[in-house]
Amino acid sequence: MVIGQILERNLWRYPHKEAMCFENTRLSFLSSADRIYRLANALCNLGLKKGDPVAFLLPHNMIEAQEIIFALGVTGMPIVPINARFSSTEIAHLVSRCKVKGLIYHHSLSGLLESVRPSLKNVQIFVAIGQPTSLEDYDYEKLLLQNPPTPPDVSVKESDIAALIHTSGTTGMPKEVIWTHKSWLAGVRDIIITFQLTDRDILLMFTPYFHIPFFWFNLAVSYMGGCLVFIRRPDPHLILEAIEKHKVTVVSHFVPTTLIRVLDFPDLDRYDVSSVRYYMYGGAPMPFGILERAVPKMGNRFIQLYGFTELAGCAAALTPEEHIIDGTEKERRRLLSCGREMPSSDIRIVDERGRVVGPGVEGELIYRGDNLMKGYWRNPAETKAVLKDGWFHTGDVGFMDEDRYIYISGRKKDIIISGGENITPKQVEDVICKHPSVEMAAVIGIPDPKWGEAVKAVVVLKKGKQATEEEIIQLCKDNLASYKVPKSVDFVPSLPTTHTGKIKKWELRERYTKKAGHKPL
Repeated sequence: MVIGQILERNLWRYPHKEAMCFENTRLSFLSSADRIYRLANALCNLGLKKGDPVAFLLPHNMIEAQEIIFALGVTGMPIVPINARFSSTEIAHLVSRCKVKGLIYHHSLSGLLESVRPSLKNVQIFVAIGQPTSLEDYDYEKLLLQNPPTPPDVSVKESDIAALIHTSGTTGMPKEVIWTHKSWLAGVRDIIITFQLTDRDILLMFTPYFHIPFFWFNLAVSYMGGCLVFIRRPDPHLILEAIEKHKVTVVSHFVPTTLIRVLDFPDLDRYDVSSVRYYMYGGAPMPFGILERAVPKMGNRFIQLYGFTELAGCAAALTPEEHIIDGTEKERRRLLSCGREMPSSDIRIVDERGRVVGPGVEGELIYRGDNLMKGYWRNPAETKAVLKDGWFHTGDVGFMDEDRYIYISGRKKDIIISGGENITPKQVEDVICKHPSVEMAAVIGIPDPKWGEAVKAVVVLKKGKQATEEEIIQLCKDNLASYKVPKSVDFVPSLPTTHTGKIKKWELRERYTKKAGHKPL
């Protein structure tokens, strides 16, 4: 099966059922297929062909994002989403690396586009949603009117490239991951099986369009004939209003900062959220203290998803039944895990020699499955470094307990070596987050003449709360081995994060290394 067949099947099964909603616009499967096929034909008639990567740059989520995804899937043109927060230099590098031939942009980002246009040498076609920036650019809506609403004559295979998705760059420069139609839909089917999605499900998507859940969760709901509801940004009022108005059943995709804002929203209790079956979260660990607040307030409907860009879907999930706040110590500890494997996931924990280790033993997580990437785009060296004998070496360090729950300790590159001892930052972060005043914490290693690396904690406090360096250090002394205790603590208003909510520890290390008068690691 390929992506275009989802569109064809829904058109046959549910022509008049609601497919997508954004603000005051609602489209049936018939209306959306009409527009998608028109766009697909337009791109082909403009001279683009199967295999030509096409990028899109939007200010926020909108129906057009989903139209573009399906239209490119139908034509066999790889999708290249561009983060609207990227600088002009980052955009130019991404477009150049991916050999992008067509670019669809929203008129509100004309200024950003013009600053980078001279560098986009390979781009042959520009299409504007709204008023075009240049006389040579095409108008999105006019193109739809000028082209037929029928499937284009393009043969797309499961093995064809469907998307080039850039990694989040938590350890440096992003890479582009190759998803095929086969890997993408394998991940989609995993989601459907695990969460028992049906044509009655209504998904609220506020994860930005350039973040991977936008691709595999949207497609999973569309695969079953469900409805997609988009909002511009993860604003608590917009989230709660959309849930109540559309009777949303699945919400995607919380990161800690967004969930905190919803929990702190003064009118939370005034909204009817009883229709929700699942609140998804992932992309960053959810501190236990936040879940302790969230489950009583919003219901035991939370699901944690664990995955990576190299996987079209997710690797593991922690279900609502496993979100036990007031259970035994063992049940509560599971909330620190990322759950158990998805149906088609094959996960092992291995040591430095690649040997599988037993329950409770820490090592690197490796992954195998049909939804795994084909490789990194035009980067055989990096691909070879992480794909070995069909297994993806994630770089995540953790362990699996006797019940197959997976616990992620951190990244191999984040491991701190102090006085010859290996320290996983997450263990220290979990202790610091037990302090009642702490919202979030990041632990890093910085150069130290005595220890090689010294443990440093960078802490964000809850609004209106206070804590001292001495309190944080003493808390760690009471709960950790002495060599794991931070040598220093900094309090900051916020932590640098990627667009997916992951903390940029490499940026923190660079910042504090320079501050200490050392050259960056």
